[in-house]
Amino acid sequence: MPSQKISLLLPRDVLDEARRAATAGGETLDQFVHGAITDRLSRLAASAERRRAAAAEWFD
Repeated sequence: MPSQKISLLLPRDVLDEARRAATAGGETLDQFVHGAITDRLSRLAASAERRRAAAAEWFD
């Protein structure tokens, strides 16, 4: 799968919280952030699919 590196600038408090969560879960900060972003994008995609399905039913 192709990949692209993306830089994130996080506020200090968010970065500190992410580091704590990563450490608590036995992950690196990169692993934690990657997992969090992947999870959120998956939820957004599922939500968009549900909205598309609902709109298709409405217009049928």
